[in-house]
Amino acid sequence: MAFRRRAARRRIPPLLVLVVLALTTWYLVLPPESPVVLALHFNAWRVRHALGLEGMASWTEDGGGGQGRGGGGGGKYPVHIPSEVGCLIKTGYGTRHRVREQLRAFAVQGGLLGDEGRDFLVVGDWAYKRGGSKPDGRHERRSSKQDGQGQEAEQEKEPQKETDKDLGVEQIHDVVGLVMDSDMGRAWAEHDRFGKYRSLRGAVDAGDEAKAEHLGRKYGWELDALKFIKGMDMAYRRMPHKKWYMILDDDTFVVRSSLQALLRTLDPARPAYLGNSVGDYRARFAHGGSAVLVSGAAMKMLFAGGRPDLVSEAYARSLDETWGDRLVATTLQRLGVYIAEPYSSFFNGETPAQTRIRPERACLPIVSFHGLREPGAMLALGEALRRTSRDDDDDDDDSSSDHDRTHKKDDKPLLWGQLWDLFAQHPLHTYAAQQPPFRPGDHVGPGHDDDPDMTTWKAVHSADHCRRKCTARSACLAWSFHPHTRECRTSPWVIAGPAEAEADTSTAAAGTTSAVLSGVNWATAKSILRECR
Repeated sequence: MAFRRRAARRRIPPLLVLVVLALTTWYLVLPPESPVVLALHFNAWRVRHALGLEGMASWTEDGGGGQGRGGGGGGKYPVHIPSEVGCLIKTGYGTRHRVREQLRAFAVQGGLLGDEGRDFLVVGDWAYKRGGSKPDGRHERRSSKQDGQGQEAEQEKEPQKETDKDLGVEQIHDVVGLVMDSDMGRAWAEHDRFGKYRSLRGAVDAGDEAKAEHLGRKYGWELDALKFIKGMDMAYRRMPHKKWYMILDDDTFVVRSSLQALLRTLDPARPAYLGNSVGDYRARFAHGGSAVLVSGAAMKMLFAGGRPDLVSEAYARSLDETWGDRLVATTLQRLGVYIAEPYSSFFNGETPAQTRIRPERACLPIVSFHGLREPGAMLALGEALRRTSRDDDDDDDDSSSDHDRTHKKDDKPLLWGQLWDLFAQHPLHTYAAQQPPFRPGDHVGPGHDDDPDMTTWKAVHSADHCRRKCTARSACLAWSFHPHTRECRTSPWVIAGPAEAEADTSTAAAGTTSAVLSGVNWATAKSILRECR
């Protein structure tokens, strides 16, 4: 009996080896976009992250250069952003007027964009008809009359025709039209999305601006899905040999110093795809509004790697894809290029006032903001960051030019933890009192009842009771209380909150105001937000 047990034990290792070899072989022959491969890839990252084997601490200590405040001057891979990062800006007819302010804001900040056509492109879902009708459909009209001594021509003055230059660029490239003109587009000419594009283009060509505006806003989201792959293809063809390529919406702002700090730690010769990762394991993708980065190596694999079938298939899938940014991910997955999860924490999809500042991100650079749609918002952000850059450089040589100071080699990145000082209505120390009257506002921000990180209580007696619920939890950073509904919400993040008029503090103290009251957990927030200064 003992002999048989020993023999069985001797047979187990070879059997185990065979099983492992069989599973490994099976895994290796699966296509890179297989759900099994995607699930293993995603969950392997989650395990490494949970064990602390992969995270942002290593970036701050090693990759970021270790110069404090995120290490602005380190990194193995120097990059000159204006000339070595090709930028693709997406807009639509309904939002086209954002582009001018976006470009002005980038210019105010300095050092992000190079020359149009050589370093950045703007793509959209329409093109102006050269030499065609005016925005309101009126054409030049002439009349003449005989007065007995000759003819006198009278020319009716007409409104100025809008051009690409009025939007701040030399040309907006109609990439949706290019998709429709492709072999795939001709094969699918009757597809519903192409019909919507033809309606929009017809209104633009006819000069019916009101109708074009309506259609642009109505169909813009669907047509946006067709811009991504064709826009990337155009960017690669017209701007070859860039180290990196960046995709932006027309309401996205990029912090140049933070982008540079990040890219200095990454090898552009390796296929890479970065951004604010969202979605489940089957299609983890970089949120387009938060800015998307693709290395030159990955772009070469896609557009010059001998796989035109992938590009053609992506064009076809764009006709039914809801989100074009997800299409980028699923296309790159077929090449074995997956989103780099550890770098998601650098990207942000909110406005400065609504950005959630979390403890684990406080010392990391923040690369992007999104949703800057109100007139003046983008430019105001550019001005604020320029002032911050100048404050950081107060000890520089006074003889240095603004250009030198803005683009100096060790320019410090903007950190998540600095957002309160830049954008909050009140200094952090004003929340130290932790007693009524409490200030109106909302430092928790919008959320859903099913948000796993937000805690909501009903029928809370007062704002002070809500505050105490927050301070009793070390992980709580902010609280908000609605006197009318008596709802209390707490969160492990804090937002600067929108700048809004002060309510009367005496009525707030008496509890008679209907304004939302809010505060921060001073004991926790002060150490987190000041840690990296």
